[in-house]
Amino acid sequence: ASGYWSVYKDWLVVASQINVQVVEAKTGKSLWQKTGSFRGLDTGNNKVFVTKDEAVEAYDLATGSLVWQAVGPTRLTIRPFYDPQNNVVIGSYANYYVYEADTGAILLQAPALDVAQNPYFSDVAQVYKGLLFHGDQVFDTMTGKQIHPQKFQMWRSSTPFIVDDVILLNGYKELVAENLSSFSSIWRYQVPDSEGNPLGIIGDPVALDGAVYILLSDASLRALDLKTGKELGKWQSAQIVDRRDFQTPFITALETGDDMLFASFGTNELCAFGE
Repeated sequence: ASGYWSVYKDWLVVASQINVQVVEAKTGKSLWQKTGSFRGLDTGNNKVFVTKDEAVEAYDLATGSLVWQAVGPTRLTIRPFYDPQNNVVIGSYANYYVYEADTGAILLQAPALDVAQNPYFSDVAQVYKGLLFHGDQVFDTMTGKQIHPQKFQMWRSSTPFIVDDVILLNGYKELVAENLSSFSSIWRYQVPDSEGNPLGIIGDPVALDGAVYILLSDASLRALDLKTGKELGKWQSAQIVDRRDFQTPFITALETGDDMLFASFGTNELCAFGE
C-alpha cells in the first residue's frame, strides 16, 4: 500500500509516500504536516513513528517536532509498528530492528525473520500483546524468535486487524475471522455479487463496537457482526478507487479510533462516521 492511517487519542494521522499529516479526528482540521519520502507509520506513546530510506524517525504527535532519528534498514524500508506492551518500535523485518520508543536506541539488530519466501509478505504484519504477526507466522517482538508453528493465510491483507484475540483477514472474495489461540476459523463471510457483477474486498477490515466494517469494490461500506460474520447493513458511496498500486496520498482504507469510523474510498474525500 502507498499510504497508511492511524488514529491516536484525538488525532488522525495519514502518511503517504510524499507526506505525513496530522488532523483533529472530530473536525478534520489540519494540525501539521511533513513532506518527504515516507514508507509508512504507526502511532503510540504520544508519537508518530515513520520509516524512511535507511532511517526510522519519531515525531511529537501534538507539535510535529522531531523527537529522535535512528539508522534504519538499508535493503528494505517498510511500515514500523509500535508495541505498547514493551514500549518499543519494530522498524524492519528483513533485518530485524527493535528501537526503544522514547529515545530511538537500538535494542536489537538481528538477522532476517524466518518467514515464508513470498515478496508480498514483506509488508504484511501486525503487533498485538507483544507478538508480531508477520507473513503467516508469529514471533516474539523483543527477540524475533518464532513462537507459533501454526500458520494462517494473510491473503490480501496489508495490516490485519486484531480485536479480542480474533484476527480478520481479507481473502478478496471472502473475509475470514481466525482465533489467535487455536488458529481455527470462527466464521467466513462470502462477498456477494451485485447484479451479476463479481465484487471483492478493497483494503483491510476494521472492527468497532462489536461490528466489522469492510469496503467492497462496488463502493459500499458493509457492516458485519463480529461474532457471527452476518451482514448487518451497508452505506453506499458514489465511487471507489483501488489505489494500492499508485503513489498517491489518497488511500483506499478504513480506520477506527476515538469512537469513530473513518473511511476513504480512494477519492479526495475523507468520511468520518460517529454514533
